[in-house]
Amino acid sequence: MGVARGAVHLDLDGFVVSLTAPGVPWLPNGVALGRLPPAPVVRWDPADPPLWDPVVPPLAGGPAAFAAFAAWLLPRVAPPDVPLASAAGRLVGRGPGLTPEGDDVLAGAAAGLRALGPAAGLAAGRIDALARSLCPPDVRTRTGALSATLLLLAASRGTAPEPVHRLIAAGDRDAALADLRRLGASTGGAVATGIALAARYLETVTSGA
Repeated sequence: MGVARGAVHLDLDGFVVSLTAPGVPWLPNGVALGRLPPAPVVRWDPADPPLWDPVVPPLAGGPAAFAAFAAWLLPRVAPPDVPLASAAGRLVGRGPGLTPEGDDVLAGAAAGLRALGPAAGLAAGRIDALARSLCPPDVRTRTGALSATLLLLAASRGTAPEPVHRLIAAGDRDAALADLRRLGASTGGAVATGIALAARYLETVTSGA
């Protein structure tokens, strides 16, 4: 598909694999290389164990931990004034970038729902339905192949770029947020916005629980 910001994107019949150079955050669809080759030719054995699992582990600690996370994140990342239930219809394919900002927001929201929903107290079935609703069935006709790949993975499995894993886990969240915002021209910031959108939604629907 092309080369941008330390990554080569290969379209494999609609599923995009991103080859990334050192210094680029690991991606859910990525193969991290010691250096980018002069041409996109890479030998890789899928039978080897992966370097990491791109599925973001759920936030540990229950409702108190979720409340603390939301209280930390929302003042730093303002979510858009978009209801989660209608977000896909309004955002898919919208905005600039190799992965449109609207798609990145949706991917962040889907990963955020799956990572934060259990601690917030939302039922598993509702989390799954909401996350999947953020990736409409016709996504491949409404946005590019790379963006559709990342959104499908986030909505169905809860995958996200590596800095999101550190953002959700206990640790230096300020550093993780800064690393996430450096991803792509606008991708990381939009993913963070999506996580904030999910956090605000969960805060609203579980506040009376």
